[in-house]
Amino acid sequence: MKHLFVFNKFHYFNRKFGGESVNNWIADVVGKMHVNKIKQDELAEKIGIRRDYLNKILNGKEDPKGAKERITAAVDDIIAEREKVC
Repeated sequence: MKHLFVFNKFHYFNRKFGGESVNNWIADVVGKMHVNKIKQDELAEKIGIRRDYLNKILNGKEDPKGAKERITAAVDDIIAEREKVC
């Protein structure tokens, strides 16, 4: 069931942002956040930015240089940290 939601979220972002090649990384990040129950507050703190700015990035309203790399790495770090605890 979770995978179906992530798949649907991916297609929602593709429609919203204009196609397969535009900001697929955002759909991947949002999907990982959902499946792993990562809140925007937690991710924003990890990156060192405000939550409202992260929200603008994830909604495609801002596109700062290096955002893809920083956000993707931070999500992967949070997931890895949680796996170590369990």
